[in-house]
Amino acid sequence: MSDNSGTYMVVGGMILLVFGGIFLSVAADQRSSFLSANKAVNQDIRNNEELLTSLTPRLQRLKQLDATASPRLEQAAELEAIEGRLVDQQLQLDSLRTRSAALKTSLLSVGDSYEKYRTTYRKGIWDAAANEKMPELVLRNGRRYQDVTILRVTPVGLEISHSDGNARVSAADLDGKWQERFQWKDDERLEVLKREREALQQAANAPVPPVPSGNLAPAPAGSSNDLDRLQIEFNAWNAKVAALRAQRDEALSRSNGSSQSPPGTLETWAARATRLSGELDRAVQYCEQARRRLENAGRPQPVY
Repeated sequence: MSDNSGTYMVVGGMILLVFGGIFLSVAADQRSSFLSANKAVNQDIRNNEELLTSLTPRLQRLKQLDATASPRLEQAAELEAIEGRLVDQQLQLDSLRTRSAALKTSLLSVGDSYEKYRTTYRKGIWDAAANEKMPELVLRNGRRYQDVTILRVTPVGLEISHSDGNARVSAADLDGKWQERFQWKDDERLEVLKREREALQQAANAPVPPVPSGNLAPAPAGSSNDLDRLQIEFNAWNAKVAALRAQRDEALSRSNGSSQSPPGTLETWAARATRLSGELDRAVQYCEQARRRLENAGRPQPVY
């Protein structure tokens, strides 16, 4: 029994030694693994610290770039918004230009139509005023005509008969109610007066031709241009008659049976009066012919 107990003790001791060795081996192995893992972790920590150290300046740089770029990004966004508004405004401007061009075309068309209507309307008003009578016509300057009859309305004004004769009254001498009624235009009036002055000057300076024989030439077709030409011709001869009559009367008053001559000529005042009388007679005949042409064309003339 004692022998078996010793054996058991030996075997138990050996088992304990074996388990102890195993435990120590496992403990040593775990310690070695722990040390290796700890060493690796420490190395990773050092590596991360180095990486963090190297990344810190880059992070600061990125922060600076972000601080610089943010306003630019905001400006870019604002610029994009502005460009968008500019595109919209350009489209609106193009639309307005198109509408403006259409309106201009429309206005030109309306203006042409209105001018045609105005011309037709004005001619009707002018024609309807012929033979209109009034007890008195007062001008802007206070001059008065009594027992007035409108003979004709022209671009220049009114041609009238009155208690003392006939007269042509300029539109500029009439007050606003006449202007509104007859729709005179200053530029048109001045243009007609200019043509009349030129014709009068030519007629006054031209010699009086002999009166042609035969019948009176027929009046041309009653177009506005033909009538205006005949009117200017009549006015020119009327002025020529007035100028010759004044020159003849001066020569008669200076002659008095005298043999004296005007300065710069050998012609006596009496001879000059005789010559001017002949020219005056021919000019009167031409003036009457021009008057009858106008009357035949439907435009009777007053005697100034």
